[in-house]
Parts: sequence; C-alpha cells; structure tokens
Amino acid sequence: FPVTIGVQTGATTGIRIKNCHNVVVDQILLYGNMRNGVIVEGGATSYLCTISNFEISNCTLSGIEVGAGSLAQGVWILDGIVASCYDGILLNYASEVYVNAVDIISSSNSAFATYPGPGQYVTAVMVEGVTADTSAGHGITLIDNGGKTTDVNLVNCWSATNGLSGLRCAANTNGVLVSGSRFINNDQRGILIENGNNYTISGCQIGMNSIDGSALYDGVAIGIVTGK
Repeated sequence: FPVTIGVQTGATTGIRIKNCHNVVVDQILLYGNMRNGVIVEGGATSYLCTISNFEISNCTLSGIEVGAGSLAQGVWILDGIVASCYDGILLNYASEVYVNAVDIISSSNSAFATYPGPGQYVTAVMVEGVTADTSAGHGITLIDNGGKTTDVNLVNCWSATNGLSGLRCAANTNGVLVSGSRFINNDQRGILIENGNNYTISGCQIGMNSIDGSALYDGVAIGIVTGK
C-alpha cells in the first residue's frame, strides 16, 4: 500500500533500514524538513534491499544514503524522484548497487555521489537512466573520503544545468564506464576526470557547457585537479 510520511522539522530520518535481508520499501512519499529521507545502514546480514516508486524531498542531508557505517550489499533503487536535498543519492560503503530511472533535481550539493571513508569502498555500481539536473554542485560525483570507488557504470544518464561539472571523478576512482549519456548546459565542464585509472567514455553527447563564461572550461578535462 502507498505510504505517506510527513516528517516533522528536525527529524533525523524518514525511514532507516539496518542490517536487514530481503527488504522492499515501495510506494512512499517522504517530505518535510528532515536530515535524511531513507538510510540503508548495512551490516553483516545486509543484502537485497529494494527502494522503489518513491518521492523524497526537502532533506538537509541525503535523500537516500547507502552504507552509513557498515557495508550494504545488493541495493536496488528504482523509479523515483529526489528533490531539494543536499545530496540526492549518496553511497558511502556499498557493493552491488543498481540505480534505475530516478530523477534527481535541485540538490544543494550533488545529485548522485560516492564518498567512501578510510577502510570503506563503493564498488559494482550500475546507474542507468538517471537524471541529475540543476544541482548546485556537480551532477554526478565519484570521489573518496579516504576510501575507494571502483567499477561504476553510467549508462543512458542525463546530467545537465548543474552549478559545477556534469560528472566529476577524483582520486582513488578506478574502472568507470560512461556510455550513451548526456552532459550539457553545465556551468563548468561536461566531464572532469581529476585522477584514477581505467575510464571508458563512449557514445555520449557533451556540449553547451562552460555556462559560467565562454572558453573558461573544457568540455572534457583529464588530469586537472580542482579540489572541489
């Protein structure tokens, strides 16, 4: 059945899932001034979690956060909208994550981000048919907080009208495949690859970027470290 949760101001999380196996969260509407919409904490038996048919809005932190402290495996995020959150979807410590047909708009930071800390990793991630639009920062950002991001596929995605670059890949990022995607109308670069190894970019449309000023930013920049 559809579930609507209007979260009170200052609430920590709309829905928190910790160390669970074979969980389905479906047809949810989360709104209000909360810190996080949905958190999948992970744990020793955390595997097979599906979040689908959702609308999450107005979070001061993440709309959906995966791997908050412990490894979360086998997470499916399908058919939803995340609007007006700090980060739309944030992966901290996660493996085997599939994100499909999610519109992420008006994020204060990034629409989709990886941010593994020391001793953590984000790996085996498939992002398909995702819209990253009108973020204040980068549309899609694959970075580290002392950990590693590896083996990420971005297929048929849209990253446009963002305040920085459409896609940013920073240090400790390895094995990124980008195909059939569009990176357009971003204030800075279409794609920024600061560091890392084993990138493949094919069949993409990259154009009409450098909105901040004519000839200020490249369409694709490789080996340029910005620090933000």
